[in-house]
Amino acid sequence: MPRVMLSCDRCHRQFEADEATVQRVRRAPQEPVFCSRSDCEALAQELERAREEKAGGKKKRQPKFPPELRELTVLEKEIQRAILHYITVRGIFAWRQNQGALHMPEEEGHYGPTRHRWGRKERVIRFAHVDGISDIIGVYRGRFLAIEVKRKGNKPTDDQRAFLERVDKEGGIAIVAYSVDDVVNALKEVDEGKR
Repeated sequence: MPRVMLSCDRCHRQFEADEATVQRVRRAPQEPVFCSRSDCEALAQELERAREEKAGGKKKRQPKFPPELRELTVLEKEIQRAILHYITVRGIFAWRQNQGALHMPEEEGHYGPTRHRWGRKERVIRFAHVDGISDIIGVYRGRFLAIEVKRKGNKPTDDQRAFLERVDKEGGIAIVAYSVDDVVNALKEVDEGKR
């Protein structure tokens, strides 16, 4: 079997997967993958116990943290990584769209927008020229795909909402994702022709 490298959904460390892990990822790409570090392995065992208890109808064990607190500790970048991992496993053409600007000192002969900052002239180069552009951009089944990733309790800004509405109006797929499950469900709706 050729060597297969996967990324841990908890610590995002690359690790070489064994045959059983590769088969499990192929059967259920939305399921999380964990490396063999003790913290990651403990989380994997806790998830497995929860699955077994749910399937067997046993009384659920109380988690160490209330679910509300656990959701609040997840960072937006971790959700983005998990979604990008899922999209990669599915073979969807998509990427992380960076938003921001670069401030370069103004040099002789350069043209473009300039501004004064701390008493010196600068040239501002924006990475994306669209206000509110989504975090993940791609193409799915011939349609433009825009995924705005948010933590639980956060909402898209007015510019982000306007961007997603425009994508939807033009026939694209616009998703506000608070977890990987939101993306899985939205793409399932697209596959079933509901979106």
